[in-house]
Amino acid sequence: MLSVRAQGFEDLQKFLAELLPSWLERLKEFAEEEARSGRDARQAKRN
Repeated sequence: MLSVRAQGFEDLQKFLAELLPSWLERLKEFAEEEARSGRDARQAKRN
């Protein structure tokens, strides 16, 4: 099992936000869309 420090992700997000702000925003939108799609697919399987 892996353990990840949340602070490490915060540092990475800050770094990427400074380096590639528009890319990071698109990545966030893509991840949110994928999460919604996964939720929709799971709900459809239940019905």
